[in-house]
Amino acid sequence: MLTYFLKPNGVLLVVDFTKVESEEALPTDDSHDISVAHKVGLTAEVMRDAFVEAGLVKFSFEVFSRVKMLGNESTLFIASGKKPNTET
Repeated sequence: MLTYFLKPNGVLLVVDFTKVESEEALPTDDSHDISVAHKVGLTAEVMRDAFVEAGLVKFSFEVFSRVKMLGNESTLFIASGKKPNTET
């Protein structure tokens, strides 16, 4: 859905946690009622598939930081993809 709002040649950036073996490894805080579609992080393959399905090209996936939140250590990634120029 987010790609709908991109102009031709626009870039979508996503920052999230990389996949971990167990849910306990991701930061959690039960004091907030936030619904998260995934609870164990995401892989490059899952992100690539989502970006391709959305029609984005020039996919990139880079791990860029280790973070400690709520007593748990996690790794963050940034994924990007470009909306093709549909004008000819």
